[in-house]
Amino acid sequence: MSWSQPSDWGSVTGPCGCVTAYPRTGGSSSWRTCDIVRPILDGAPPEIGLAFDGMSAELAHFAINTDDVPATRSFYESVFGWRFSAWGPPDFYQIRTSPDGPVRGALQKRRELVPGQPTIGYECTMAVDDVDAVAAAVVAAGGRLLMDRTTIAGVGDLIFFVDPGGNVVGAMRYDTAAG
Repeated sequence: MSWSQPSDWGSVTGPCGCVTAYPRTGGSSSWRTCDIVRPILDGAPPEIGLAFDGMSAELAHFAINTDDVPATRSFYESVFGWRFSAWGPPDFYQIRTSPDGPVRGALQKRRELVPGQPTIGYECTMAVDDVDAVAAAVVAAGGRLLMDRTTIAGVGDLIFFVDPGGNVVGAMRYDTAAG
């Protein structure tokens, strides 16, 4: 895909590197999503094959940790129209952000993946082919494992790690036959 920004448009580069373009005239309600992001928002899966050295990792899951699950659920239902389904332990919901969205979400009671540090912000999990290879790469690159491989029945194998900047990340090998 290629996209060239018209001269009467401004742009903002997001933390993921994608550019959101907007018209310089017409007010803030005239935002337009760039051609790179638009297909994903329309339900197309993210482009695969961007991995280096044979390892791929696509954003597959996010979790919102909260002290007040009902209020946070109501907030996201009102703001974004998200749908929630009870799943698993108490105060745990799967989030449906769109009818066919490729990224899964969860709303859950706040926890401490790093002891003594409540998880604040969105917690992201990357889909990978081999969690053991990712765990080895994390340690070799200066990260630290927070949770060894754990199998979630019907979902897959999961690890959590912290990067050198202190960010907590999950890596999941999805497998519906996991036992």
